[in-house]
Amino acid sequence: MVDRPPCRARTAPGRRARSGAHARRGRPPRLPELAAAAYEAHVHGLRESGWRGDERLVRLGMCASALKYDWLAPLMLARADEARQPDYGGRGEAPAERRYGERGLGFAFLAGWAAEARELAPLLGFPAAPTGR
Repeated sequence: MVDRPPCRARTAPGRRARSGAHARRGRPPRLPELAAAAYEAHVHGLRESGWRGDERLVRLGMCASALKYDWLAPLMLARADEARQPDYGGRGEAPAERRYGERGLGFAFLAGWAAEARELAPLLGFPAAPTGR
């Protein structure tokens, strides 16, 4: 997930801009496409600056960043029965079905990143992650 403030782009009066990463009716989510483009651009920038390291380290850093959202699922579950469901940025309200549906897609995506980080870490000389079992 990209960690940035809410979109402030101009839209029709009374409507807020939505991130292109979210699923829209009848269209698949663009998160994988956007994440791949961000990764490629990051590696390209590193290479242009003279870095010649193992690209798997970049990938590990990107995938391990999924951990920073560990706090969000318990918070959302604790607030699931609240009448008011704030939208992204908390300035308005969102239907619970949409809010939790979009966040669920994001969590599923991050779970894939976390699994990839667990596989990459030992290959790059880092200790294997605990299994939690």
